[in-house]
Amino acid sequence: MNSESARSFFITGASGFLGASIVSVISKELPNARITLLQHRRPLSARGHVRVVSDLTPKRGDIVIHAAAATHARPEVYIQSNTALTANLIRASQSAGIAHFVYISTLSAGPEFGSYGASKAEAEKIVKESGIPYTIIQLSEMYGGTSNEGLSKLIALVRRFPIIPYIPHTVFAPLYVDDATQAIVRVATLPPTDKTYTIAGSEVLSFRDTVETIASVFGKRILSVPIPSVFLFPFATASDQVKRLKHRKNYDYSRAREELSFRPRSFRKGLHNVCDM
Repeated sequence: MNSESARSFFITGASGFLGASIVSVISKELPNARITLLQHRRPLSARGHVRVVSDLTPKRGDIVIHAAAATHARPEVYIQSNTALTANLIRASQSAGIAHFVYISTLSAGPEFGSYGASKAEAEKIVKESGIPYTIIQLSEMYGGTSNEGLSKLIALVRRFPIIPYIPHTVFAPLYVDDATQAIVRVATLPPTDKTYTIAGSEVLSFRDTVETIASVFGKRILSVPIPSVFLFPFATASDQVKRLKHRKNYDYSRAREELSFRPRSFRKGLHNVCDM
């Protein structure tokens, strides 16, 4: 592992809310670190120790944090953005001789979670079989920051509308983005373990309890109405998302608690932070 002053990072997905948070934390906690960002979709700005590149060009000794991914798209986009991009970055990393490959994955990795899950599971396999020292982070459902997807979108809906539909028999472990970021940066600054860590919120809540907790924190009176998931399946992207919602995930983050000192905040506490933003 490089000394703190000489650490260098190659980060993908920095235009997304999680990637931007990762860059922000590294810049604050490791001010002398060199950071290279992969340009993707939204423009990124070079500043200080941060540079922006348009090609997969990690350098020898870099710590790669691969956070770029498509989450709500068509199957072919998942393959291109999740699986193929990971494979290309792994090949570039093998050629460069990088120090540590940190792959940001999901607890929805697996074909049972639809095309998205299949693409992430295949990407994990590529990482594990690469021969590069790696750590895989599987995240639960996130909220906070500048996100307008997933639970953040649900929070916005509850704040805006008096009636909220929900899918029965669905659960979440709401994960505040700052908690996810701290765990990722912690992993990236430790020696690689060739392990997979679950990073999840401290509570497992039903969809209905999640909605009602949001309403309670924001002082909203709502009516939550169950909706059968079968009504959503005619829509291609929705059916993929419904598969992610309906299949149970393993939210046990005990390994991260013991080895990374991971202590996620409660959903209510995280929501109060959202209130203050």
